[in-house]
Amino acid sequence: MHAFSELDHDGRGFIYKEELGKRLEEQGVGKVTKEELELFMDKFDVDRDGRLQFSDFCLAMTPLNSEYAQLLQSRGTYRAQMTQESNVDYLTLWRKLLMVEQGCECVRLRLQKRPNFSLSEAFSYVDKTGLRALAPIDLKFTLADHGFYATDRELAALMDRFDRDRDGRISFHEFAHELLPRRN
Repeated sequence: MHAFSELDHDGRGFIYKEELGKRLEEQGVGKVTKEELELFMDKFDVDRDGRLQFSDFCLAMTPLNSEYAQLLQSRGTYRAQMTQESNVDYLTLWRKLLMVEQGCECVRLRLQKRPNFSLSEAFSYVDKTGLRALAPIDLKFTLADHGFYATDRELAALMDRFDRDRDGRISFHEFAHELLPRRN
């Protein structure tokens, strides 16, 4: 909560996208571009209202590993200042979150430029079970076909990234959302 309140100076419970960039720069994240903010908000602004709410912030900052997430959530609320080391890690996390979304966008743009790339064919190729919704087993088999043997943890991270409605399956719409470029 303390980290969020450092962004939400006036205690509204949210921060607008434009304010977020300014506050991150003030905190020492470095220059935050409009595109980085748009990509970040596209990923984490769940209700698409252009505001980073506390719940969106938690989604971005909470570890995907359930054991670590549970440890973090079980800690009490502290109002003390962050240690120097924690502050460096926090700022590094922000920079990496922004960079990851930027990197994903570069891959999306490269895929779109490929003349023979078909989103529906890509989805069908991954849909090994033929259920028209991707399960972790579909991802596991597809990756293994290409020599990558994903751990359960890696598969869970992929599901977390793609499965936006958290129903345990990746619909074509969710698949497309993650693979189509966000840039206008």
